Amino acid sequence: MRAASLTYLLLVAGCSMSGPSGAIGLKWGENVIQAAPRAGLVCQDWDPWPGLEGFEVCYERDHPVSVLGEKANVDLIRQGPALEGVQLIFKDCAERWGKVHDAVIREFGLGSDASETPYQVFRDGSLVRVERDLPQNLCRVMAAGPSLGKVYKGYLLKQGIQGLSGAMRPH
Repeated sequence: MRAASLTYLLLVAGCSMSGPSGAIGLKWGENVIQAAPRAGLVCQDWDPWPGLEGFEVCYERDHPVSVLGEKANVDLIRQGPALEGVQLIFKDCAERWGKVHDAVIREFGLGSDASETPYQVFRDGSLVRVERDLPQNLCRVMAAGPSLGKVYKGYLLKQGIQGLSGAMRPH
């Protein structure tokens, strides 16, 4: 079943049109320091994103903002001065999953056939991914422009292969 879902995802991803040009009112490629205040963020401290060489992330954990009709923490991802992605983290997700899921589908035009946990790669390399973290009761939404999307896709694949190989080790 998982293999069939992955095959479907790859087929849909290869045929999808151009992805979003940005998220939360910000555009991919714009100067992130100038753009952050428009989203209600400060972003003075930037850290390398582990596993994504050349990209940095600003974690805004103390300033949740209203996004997609819900409060969320926002991480901005840059390469140099350019905004390349946005990660939204919704706490207490179990109670809000339906609202968050439906809002992401509407906001990014993923269509009514989007899966329970949407992950769409667009022709230009950009992507939108929704992840549920049940143990931590979080939902994460990654919206990535073409530059980050291509690298992030590889990062996810590597993480998946490492997880699979770890699960296959004899005990």
